[in-house]
Amino acid sequence: MTPIVFKLRFTDPRTKRRSTPQRNANHVQYIGEREHALIAEKEESHVKYIGERSHAALTAKQNGLFGKIRGEYSNCYETADVQKYVREMSTTHRNIYWSVFSFTPESATQAGLNSLKEWEDWVKLRTYEIAEHMKIRYDDLEYIAAVHLKEGQPHVHVGFWDKSQEIFRKTVSPVIADNIRIDAIKHTFREQFNALHNRENELITQMRDITAQTLLDGNNAVLAKVQQLMNELKGKIPAKGRCVYQYMPQDIKVDLYNIMAELINNCEQLHALYADILDTRETYNELLHNDDSEWGHYQTELYKDKLVDEITNKMGNTILRAIVEQRRADRAEKAAANHQPHNSALDVAMAALSLLNSISRRDMDMLSQYSKNVFGRGDLSKEAIMDLIYKLGLSQERDY
Repeated sequence: MTPIVFKLRFTDPRTKRRSTPQRNANHVQYIGEREHALIAEKEESHVKYIGERSHAALTAKQNGLFGKIRGEYSNCYETADVQKYVREMSTTHRNIYWSVFSFTPESATQAGLNSLKEWEDWVKLRTYEIAEHMKIRYDDLEYIAAVHLKEGQPHVHVGFWDKSQEIFRKTVSPVIADNIRIDAIKHTFREQFNALHNRENELITQMRDITAQTLLDGNNAVLAKVQQLMNELKGKIPAKGRCVYQYMPQDIKVDLYNIMAELINNCEQLHALYADILDTRETYNELLHNDDSEWGHYQTELYKDKLVDEITNKMGNTILRAIVEQRRADRAEKAAANHQPHNSALDVAMAALSLLNSISRRDMDMLSQYSKNVFGRGDLSKEAIMDLIYKLGLSQERDY
């Protein structure tokens, strides 16, 4: 289950429902003076979680409000003052957003949220992410927040707005809200995510290396089908261009995927590594998405597909390299069997010099024509050609 749940909503002031400014002002009182609100107390420097602190006895002057309004941050506000300010901000061209970040007692403890100060610092960091995803200039973002230590569900309410907004926003994409929540989870549980990410990379690297070694050995009986598929694919791979999985035609990608599946199904090490990689990604997905909702289920499946694509891409390149090496070895073996001469640059130079030595120095026109035929250009002078002959050691002396 995802350790943080995030909800985001706002009320359109142009609806026929009761006054939106008043609804927003009432919400300030609700989050600041509710029974479970966590309140700063002078004699209490470190407030523990559920079971270690009684519910606050609230008065008109005592509440759990903190945030940034009028350009300044404060952890102490009068409810009436904030209500008045929020009513002023609730215009027909400005959105007042109300959001909630909910935890489990265990995930809140893991996040290090054991005091009101730690909650306040945590919310400050989230406002940077909110501003980024909501496309609000951070200096223009204002917010008011309150922590509620509800039993079994500690959470923090965050109301925010863009003080410079001039055009009302009718809707907010659920993707934006989901990205805010995902960033909150990734940054709050950074060490856990880094560990999962590193483990996944290590497992994929091991899988690629074992694949390469398995194809190199090639003497296992279970690889007979793999070798057959690879031999069939040799002639299909383009002779020119980058030989990487990403640029292969779709039919070749299908063949490579079939080879990969054959390897995983028939190699015990690869099968175990593949299962470990999927388990690691499943743990990763559970931290980010709640599979109970349709959106969460969709995101979970999407992450699985991305992982399969990544594995297929890396193993596909490993298989391609093995096929290319086999194809080169086949060509070298065929050339050796046919005793074909090796057309190196030196061979070409020797043939050219042999021709040039047979030419009379007086036959300048013929020399120029041969120069063009041999070297691909006709602007080499006689002296330059003969100098080349001398430097290569084919003539003991210069006879011109």
